[in-house]
Parts: sequence; structure tokens; C-alpha cells
Amino acid sequence: MACCKKTEPLHVCATAADGTRSTLLQHIVYNEGIASIHGYSTVDDPETLIDVSAFTSIVGGACALIAPDVEKTKLCEGLADGTRAEFFRFITTNFDQSTGAPLTPKIINDFELDGVTPYTVVDEDNVGECPCTALTNSGLQTDWADVL
Repeated sequence: MACCKKTEPLHVCATAADGTRSTLLQHIVYNEGIASIHGYSTVDDPETLIDVSAFTSIVGGACALIAPDVEKTKLCEGLADGTRAEFFRFITTNFDQSTGAPLTPKIINDFELDGVTPYTVVDEDNVGECPCTALTNSGLQTDWADVL
């Protein structure tokens, strides 16, 4: 009777009764070509098998990652000299990969209008929405250059 352990463990996504998800490794031992023993371990400690009876489902493939939510807003800061500086504020919300709950604090980054150069706010109390530029009604236009 030949017995061999599958050398490459498979990633699986295990879901607990409370909805918490965990990526585990599934180890399979074959006996004469038939899978006879399944064992599971964490990704961090693949040598130690764990009890998976508390999980309500185990499906093939690693648990899907929840991408961060990034909001981009154009803001203006009123400066001491009476002018205003326009900039972009990116607010990033990350999520707990097991529960899906949003993590706090949110990450706030400000950039100049190129979206790359960091912008430093001088006085957060003077930050708000940028005022709209009023357009005059000039009828039907056929060229964007006449409008912008």
C-alpha cells in the first residue's frame, strides 16, 4: 500500500457561523490514489493541523479580499491672503478581511490637482467645497473650446 502526501496544499475559504471568513490550507493524503485524509492548517502555520468543525462551510480557493473604498473629492481652502487653493482629498476606508467591517480610522490624504504632489492644509476650518463657476447661456455650442 503506497501512501503519499500531496506536496502542494490547496487554499480554501472557511466560513464560521458568525460569518467570519478565514483562508486556510487543505492538506490531502492519498492512499493508492484515493484521497483518504483531509487536514487543514492556517496559512501562517502550515505544519500544525487545526479543528475545522466550527466552520459552516469550506470552499475551494482563498477568501476574496475586500478592496479599500477610496473617495476622491475636490476641495478648496480659503487662504489668509483672500485667495483659495484647490486640492483633491482622498479618503480611504479599509476593511477587516475576516468580517468585512470597516476599519477606523479612515486614511485621509490631500494632493494638489495633479493627484500626485502632496498638499498641506494650512487651516482645516477654512476647507470646504469649491464654488461653482457660473456659466452664461450662450446657446448651442459645437466646440468644447467655446464652453470651457
